[in-house]
Amino acid sequence: MASTSAVRPRPTRFQFSLRLLLIAFTGFAIGFPIWYRWPYQEVHEEPVRAQGAWISRSVVHWQRQWGGEILLHGKREDLHKDWRGGETIITTQYVRGNRHGPYTIRSHKGKFSTMGQYSHDMREELWTVKRFQHATTMTYQRGKLHGPLKIDPLPPGQAATIAISTAEG
Repeated sequence: MASTSAVRPRPTRFQFSLRLLLIAFTGFAIGFPIWYRWPYQEVHEEPVRAQGAWISRSVVHWQRQWGGEILLHGKREDLHKDWRGGETIITTQYVRGNRHGPYTIRSHKGKFSTMGQYSHDMREELWTVKRFQHATTMTYQRGKLHGPLKIDPLPPGQAATIAISTAEG
């Protein structure tokens, strides 16, 4: 009687080398900080109770900091709807939590607008505010009014320009 024993195949065992471990560790060491600090976007919508539509919408970009803090970083856009169906869009640029870059407020029909520039969370350079029939032009330096403040009527043929100068300008 010959006994035949079934030969079971040996289970395959994965083998890792130190080279593969070094490549995986290097990939993690390079990739994790980039992923962790990459700005991400958050959208908030404030709904109307009865209709389910939204009346306010904010799109905000955040960036994680190494201590666990989260700062605004990138474009923030707030869109507000009024009771007449109009929209107001406010756009602000942020760098590490401070307003830095162009700032605009505009209505959907062009009735009013505000355009300016922020530098390190302070108003800088030329700011223009247009409201219905008037446009106001101001110049800022380090967050303070610097130079003339002009109020112009928008339609031609109206009253002359009003100019106000500050003590510095």
